[in-house]
Parts: sequence; C-alpha cells; structure tokens
Amino acid sequence: MNAEKLKEEQLTRELFDQQYLEADDREEIDFWEPLAKIIMESIELRDAKNMTQADLAKKMRTRQSVISRFENMGRLPSYKFFTKLSMALGHTPGMTLYGDYMAVVPLEKQAWVKERADKERMPTKRFVQNLLDGSLVSSDAIKQEDATTKYDSPAKPNRLSWLDSADEKGVLSESKAPGKEESLYSSTPPQPQQAAA
Repeated sequence: MNAEKLKEEQLTRELFDQQYLEADDREEIDFWEPLAKIIMESIELRDAKNMTQADLAKKMRTRQSVISRFENMGRLPSYKFFTKLSMALGHTPGMTLYGDYMAVVPLEKQAWVKERADKERMPTKRFVQNLLDGSLVSSDAIKQEDATTKYDSPAKPNRLSWLDSADEKGVLSESKAPGKEESLYSSTPPQPQQAAA
C-alpha cells in the first residue's frame, strides 16, 4: 500500500471518528458500521482478485444483481449470504458479539500472516490470536515492570541504572573492567568481588 493511500485512509478514519463523537444517535452508527465495513472489505478483496460483480456472483451461484444490491446496501444479507461471500473470496466467515474488541488483519498484511501460520503449522485464526495474546502479555509485563521500577528521570527511564551504581561502588574500576567473557551490556549486573580472607 502506498503512502498516499495510507494517508487517505487515515484522514477518512479521523473524519469518521470525529463525526461519530459529534453524532446525536451513535446507536444508529453502531448498528450500520459492521455491514458497511463488510461491504468495503468485499469490494476491496473483489478488486484485489480482479473479479467483477458477475464473477463473484458466479462463484456464489447467484445473480450479479444480488451482488450489486449488497454492495449498494440495497438489502440486508442473510448469514448464508455472508458465508457464501466469504468462501467465494477465499476466506472463512467469522462473527463475534465483541465487535468493539475485534481487530482485522489488513489485506496487504494477510499474505505475511498466512505464510507465518503455515510455517508454524497452525490455522491462521489461531496464529493471529497467538499474536494478539503475545502482544497483550508483553504489554502487561512492561506495565508491571514500569510500575515496580523507579527511575532517576521520569522523562527517560534508565534501564542500565545498575551499571551506574556498580561503577560508583568501584566494581567496574579499570583494574576490574569486564574481560572478553563479560560484557557491559549483559542482562545481569556485575557482582562485587569479595576480598580474600
């Protein structure tokens, strides 16, 4: 996806968000938005596959006019229609009651995700869920670490503060500087050497 298209999509999302926040009847928007998104996804995917409405209709075993009415919001589609549409476009259908917690992998990233899922020998759905779960776990771990760690500067955490305190205690003086086996960037702080008795 080129930068111009990304910028256009970002502006569209920002405009929609602003209109949503200013809307008197957000329930009406919440009702129609999922259908509008599915229509946009189907048009985008149909175009990416160089399919006409007639081509898609043939794969779904229906008429081109049915596809046209759907894409123009001329009728509310059934579950059976959604299922046939998804499968005709090379996907499996998915629904959830938790739409406000749902994310969709953008079309331009789907090939990458599919390739990685195949390499891991798992269904794409499970691979995506694992990515999300891993991201949430990492985010929780960072929050816990940040909550329990005190930093000298609130603007910029000093993750190597153990290095400064060790140097102040003379642990890293020139005579005891790390050798080839020891690194200043190791994940554990150097331990002070005890004097021989």
